[in-house]
Amino acid sequence: MLASASDAPTRREILELAVHRAVERSGGAFSRIVAVGDAPWDLRTAAALGWPFVGVASGERASRLRAAGASVVLRDLADPAALHAALESAAVP
Repeated sequence: MLASASDAPTRREILELAVHRAVERSGGAFSRIVAVGDAPWDLRTAAALGWPFVGVASGERASRLRAAGASVVLRDLADPAALHAALESAAVP
């Protein structure tokens, strides 16, 4: 589900709104929610929510995400098998 900065003032509220919309649309709760992002503020938001996090970055940006606590950082989202494995194995930062 989509939620953007037009919907809420903080990243945390944007993510919570996206989950709320997804639950409403699906008619049920989810057993696992994983945040995916490319910046430290995405990681911090996932940590604040207690959600596992998958980073998407390369080079120095990837190093910064790992140093900040990302257990999994992918170069891109092009490989569905790698993305699935990352979503399954990601930990809360």
